[in-house]
Amino acid sequence: MAEGESDRGGFVQLPADCITLCAESLGITHLAQDVVPALAEDVNYRVREATQNAIQFMRHAKRRKLMTDDFDKALYWSNVEVRRGLTGYICQLQAHKVVFHKA
Repeated sequence: MAEGESDRGGFVQLPADCITLCAESLGITHLAQDVVPALAEDVNYRVREATQNAIQFMRHAKRRKLMTDDFDKALYWSNVEVRRGLTGYICQLQAHKVVFHKA
């Protein structure tokens, strides 16, 4: 890799500590330590898959802005319960940055 060039091929990964904190916030206090890495790997895979599907919906709509409706559709077609959170926000992909705007 050339000097000053960033690694663009990597994925964002949630650390195992994040999985432990989420479990504790849900009331699961005795999570075995050998289960945490397996859960983290599964969560990372599912987030990546949902993101890729949402981007496909954005591209099929011939848009350059990733919207929450794209994620809702991606989760719906994956048979995952849709959670409402950032409804009304637009997520715009700009040169490896994610920028949120109020719609």
